[in-house]
Amino acid sequence: MAIFLWLVWAACISLEPSIVQDAIDGGEGQPSPMLSITGLPLKDLEPHVKKTNSHLPDNSKLTLSLHNGPRAFVITGPSRSLYGLVINLRKIRAPNGLDQSKIPFSQRKPVFSVRFLVVGVPYHSKYLDGAGEKLCVDDLGGEELWKPADLLIPVYHTEDGMHIVASVIFINEPNEQVRTFENFWVQLLGCYANRSLRCL
Repeated sequence: MAIFLWLVWAACISLEPSIVQDAIDGGEGQPSPMLSITGLPLKDLEPHVKKTNSHLPDNSKLTLSLHNGPRAFVITGPSRSLYGLVINLRKIRAPNGLDQSKIPFSQRKPVFSVRFLVVGVPYHSKYLDGAGEKLCVDDLGGEELWKPADLLIPVYHTEDGMHIVASVIFINEPNEQVRTFENFWVQLLGCYANRSLRCL
């Protein structure tokens, strides 16, 4: 757990008060390592993520970590890097309350929401690589918290929809999904709806 506490501590002290205040005043909320963007299609969002990443070193790059819907995404990375993305998105976003009814549709600014999530750890990203092994080995001493037979409901892998009871490293698997795996919820839920867990 020490690595998680260190990540929270690092996220809290790494931004100047002026940046924090600007994000709050801009309506995006208190900067954190995860940023929710809703209402903007992926084809319009990805160029801004790539543009922001082009100015960042490898240890500060942003990743598209959650695909919660066709226009609902979560970007993960250092809060300072995410703030840079917020600045880029402000340039194209319609301000709150802007009346665009007399502007031709093709010339209107897109209306979408940008909010920092209230989290202190960059879940679903490369920034937590290795944290699961340290948690299971160092903090838990390899002790199993539960066995597959103890589960009363099915537990499926969030990346490919497979039933994880068959997983060799059962304890670490759900933890690893939360820490480092990118999730495509729309596709995954489509698999469940079609009763075919291998359709991705």
